[in-house]
Amino acid sequence: MRLDQGDLWWIIWGFGGDAIDKQHNVYLDKPETIAGLKFFHDLMHEHRVMPQPGEAAGGVLSFESGTIAMASGYAGETPRLRKDIKVFDWDFVPVPRGPKGQYSLVKGNGLIINAKTKEVEASWRLVKFMNSREGELAYCGPQLRRAAPTRISVSKDPEFLKHDGRPPFNTGAYEVLYATGRELPVTAKWQSWQTVWNEYIERMSMSKTNPDYRPPEVAGPEMARRVREILAQERPL
Repeated sequence: MRLDQGDLWWIIWGFGGDAIDKQHNVYLDKPETIAGLKFFHDLMHEHRVMPQPGEAAGGVLSFESGTIAMASGYAGETPRLRKDIKVFDWDFVPVPRGPKGQYSLVKGNGLIINAKTKEVEASWRLVKFMNSREGELAYCGPQLRRAAPTRISVSKDPEFLKHDGRPPFNTGAYEVLYATGRELPVTAKWQSWQTVWNEYIERMSMSKTNPDYRPPEVAGPEMARRVREILAQERPL
């Protein structure tokens, strides 16, 4: 299987843990969070069902090639999977339930109009269309499947849920996505403390013989200390 840093969110949430909250309380050193980190860690180091980063370098192991049986990703990957997978059937399902519940990561990307554009009216009409029922059905519906809809009404629309003979067929998975979705704990210092987060996920993924390797029970407290130092420079929301 293949997971990445983004999947750690729904894993630690499923174990009852978290990274931080809006009041800047840090939970990276709490037992529930460390249990989630350990689950991710053990998929590589103990169970050997997920490759370490070096083992999958250069695309040698990939879901598209059939050398990995299961992978986590975003709804917008559908066009690429449709194009690249020709030799086996595939579909998608919701993320697994953890000991403390089932959670999905939900996020979005903004549509921005350049302040210097010469086509203000056309740009605004495009933004409005992309956020309309018609726009979301065109962009997220069975023909393109470029994203998950931002409109809950569209996610339940029969026109969205039907398929055109191509995967994904299990469109009911979207219902679970919206029912279990949680937002990322984004703060003004997000980029700074995410650098620490990514560093320690990489260190947990290293070979145990690497001097920079950190097991979860060490990585969690070290991350927590450094993230607290970063958040101390920021006012809570």
